[in-house]
Amino acid sequence: MDRHVVLMLAASLLGALTFVASARAQDAPPAEDSEEPPSEGSPKPAEDEKLARAKELFRRADALRLAGDCANALPIYAASRDLVASVPNTLNAAICAAKTERGGEALELYASLLAGHRDQLTEDELRSVQAEMTRLRAALGQLDVSGEPGALLVVDGRRRGELPLIGPIYVRPGAQEVRVVKQGYEPLVTTVAVRKGEMTRLQASLRPLTASGRVVVEAPSGAELWVDGSPVGQLPFDGLFAPGKHVYQVIDDGLGSPLASMTVVVGQTVQLNPQLTPLGPTVTIATQPPEAALVVNGVPVGDGRWQGRLPAGEVVVEARSEGYVAARRTVTLAASGTLQRIDVTLEVDRTHPRWAQVEEGPGGRFWLEAVGGVVVGPGLEGGAASSCASAVACDTSTLLGWGLGLRAGYELPFKLSIELSGGYVAMGQDLTRTLRDPFIDAAGQEQVVDYQLRDQRRLRGGYLLGGVGYRLPVIDGFEVRGHVGLGPVFLSGRDVVSGAALLGDQGDPVGVIGSGDAHVSVGLLVAPSLDFGIDLDPFVFGLGVQAFVVPLDGASSELGDVVQLDDCNPSAQPTDAACAPNESLVGDEALYGPHVSFMPQLHAGYRF
Repeated sequence: MDRHVVLMLAASLLGALTFVASARAQDAPPAEDSEEPPSEGSPKPAEDEKLARAKELFRRADALRLAGDCANALPIYAASRDLVASVPNTLNAAICAAKTERGGEALELYASLLAGHRDQLTEDELRSVQAEMTRLRAALGQLDVSGEPGALLVVDGRRRGELPLIGPIYVRPGAQEVRVVKQGYEPLVTTVAVRKGEMTRLQASLRPLTASGRVVVEAPSGAELWVDGSPVGQLPFDGLFAPGKHVYQVIDDGLGSPLASMTVVVGQTVQLNPQLTPLGPTVTIATQPPEAALVVNGVPVGDGRWQGRLPAGEVVVEARSEGYVAARRTVTLAASGTLQRIDVTLEVDRTHPRWAQVEEGPGGRFWLEAVGGVVVGPGLEGGAASSCASAVACDTSTLLGWGLGLRAGYELPFKLSIELSGGYVAMGQDLTRTLRDPFIDAAGQEQVVDYQLRDQRRLRGGYLLGGVGYRLPVIDGFEVRGHVGLGPVFLSGRDVVSGAALLGDQGDPVGVIGSGDAHVSVGLLVAPSLDFGIDLDPFVFGLGVQAFVVPLDGASSELGDVVQLDDCNPSAQPTDAACAPNESLVGDEALYGPHVSFMPQLHAGYRF
């Protein structure tokens, strides 16, 4: 069974009995159903009320926890513990803190449970608590904050103690907003990066207020005043703040005032008289982009993220950021609702100068992309293909290969790019041809031999091109681009020739001198292309097709005579095909001629 379930069952079974036991351990009164008056030295009736209030708060918190609303149960458990700390309210508060990603607070509650109530736990419960503490420590990081004594430490909107700390506190890994607040000093607000399993230290040096105004809040007594996202003290409150605008709220056990703005003036007193109404659930508001300014019910509350409780009813959230279309959302909060998250996503305003400066500014922008694909085409042309016109038979395969390349450019404001590209291609084509040649045999008779030859032509090499391109945005997020490049191509080619001499019904193998020798040539390459892309600025992905146009003949294959590989038998009848003389049938052929191939390709790029 899950240890959280075990711990919660244990807490629920202990319930009211443990409250009574805890109270007796602190000289609590007898059970509530006793009609005997308090004897001398017995607790006062006010302490009866304190215990009853703690139990009532515990029941409210437990109802929320069982409904899955740990976020709103936590502050009620805390209020119960402030009155009478017991196993149930401490244990359930720790479980809720762990479930709402407040592992550091859960550890503190578990430590308090062991320090004050270890003797009330069974061995199994004790082992479960210790195992959960070990798990939490391994999943968290530590934060050690030092600074002005008496200053309040608030991490991620939650009170974590006063300085100096007894020791480092545990917090969840990641970016944490840290506030250090003390009356008479300027508050320190910063963000620290906490790493899992590591210690992060922060020296919080506060500067005394050189100019200030006074803020006075008298009622309701015992409620807590929050200013600019930090708790600053209980009511009645009389303190000093830096001049300027501040956001405040008063919260008291499920009741609270609306968010409101106050203006502090040097040397003057601001008298506040907040009206409290039932609060809704804890609300987390987050914007995208994260730098958007947030306004809640007409009150600016900062950038990107806000978390807290608001009075039940209609909540209007507005978000604004330069270069985006302002967004507005209206949500109705119920007094008994559960934790809510409000996400506000702003759409990009493509017409805003913020984006025009990047995409169409006077300086233009650089871009870089990689391309790759499969090369296909009708043929390499050249001498072997030309001989097909006089051949007895000829058959060619499809030109196949592959290519990879890089393109870079500088795009001008009117979408025209000056480009430089380079890459590597490899391609090949097989050709089978039959060439007929007469000869006089040893008996003086004219014979006709057919040379059936197979040419395996292979080309590979690199290219470097300069050119221009143009980008045409079609609809939001999609574009069409055209490119054309011109430059040298450096190709290494070889023609591997094999075959046979056929005479009547017999055949003998032949070879060709120079077959397979590599020959390098420098040619001209023209490479137009058309691409279709998805613009995820600054990234671009898409597909397209590029043509490789080679307008000139390549180097000569420098093949020599077709030679017989078997020995001739001059007395053989009919005449032996191996007796046909060596012939220069394929010499001085161009490895390739003017040709066009195509590369369907994928591309991925980045715009700087």
